Amino acid sequence: MSRAKLWTFRVAAILLAFLSLAGVELLLRVFGLGPDVSLVIPVPGSPRRAKYQLNELVDLPYLGSLPLRGPEERRFDLPKPEKTYRILVLGASTVAGFPYPFALSFPRHLEVILQAQDKGRRIEVLNAGITAINSFALADMLPQGLLADPDLIIVHAGHNEFYGPGGAGSSARGLSPSLFPWIVRIKKLRTSQLILRLLAGSEEDRELLELLPETLEIPWRGQTVRAVEAHFRANLERMVRTATRAGVPILLTTVACNLRDQGPIHPLPPKGLTETQMERWTSLVQRGEQRFQEGQWQSAQALFEGAESVDKSS
Repeated sequence: MSRAKLWTFRVAAILLAFLSLAGVELLLRVFGLGPDVSLVIPVPGSPRRAKYQLNELVDLPYLGSLPLRGPEERRFDLPKPEKTYRILVLGASTVAGFPYPFALSFPRHLEVILQAQDKGRRIEVLNAGITAINSFALADMLPQGLLADPDLIIVHAGHNEFYGPGGAGSSARGLSPSLFPWIVRIKKLRTSQLILRLLAGSEEDRELLELLPETLEIPWRGQTVRAVEAHFRANLERMVRTATRAGVPILLTTVACNLRDQGPIHPLPPKGLTETQMERWTSLVQRGEQRFQEGQWQSAQALFEGAESVDKSS
């Protein structure tokens, strides 16, 4: 067989495989096999009003069959009624209100507060919070959320970035922001869902691994932190671009924290220290912690910086 015929055969085989997969996917959709994982879906039963809702199964491409909560299946109208101001809130468990009911979450409080101040319009705050997700999933959900016709999008994120799907500190390791959307698109296919269902046992184990930390020892100025910052920035920029192109204002918020009372679990010495260097590092850290407790901030900082540079100075 000539080289040209061989390559023609290879290309035809590849095209045939893709066409077969496309045919299976079409049949699964026609016969309604496999769940719809879109964020905005029609309410089952064809009600007369409030015919749409957020889909609790939207997390399947991110977290698989793990039983995690969110988003709130609250009904709303499309097209959006006149004199209605609709806010879509995207986030993780803090938005979902875990472990409490959706009625006690901050989006519901926000709705009550805004409604009390604006009697001339109906205020709707849709809660799209999903436990354990991070900005990778939020960046994928935001374009879908535009179908709910929001007047404002609030993204409340930043506290699940090390772990979870795509997290640089998870057992499954981090993913490139450009690669993650393609993986999610594949997992949204009914064909993929069918295959994952057949591999349910091993798949659940893998999904759990994505939520578990590979290690709790993450150096503050290390490569993992830099990767997380880069991924988080890229995902936020992607969300802002998507909302801006759609003409919808977007508000980026994050969880309030007290850094002074939330220090590292324990200090990490530089790698490869000799026994003498380790003794010096330990002494500097202990003295620094003592100065810190005494309120001698500048002295404590000098000692900590000295400990950080032990491997460079000796």
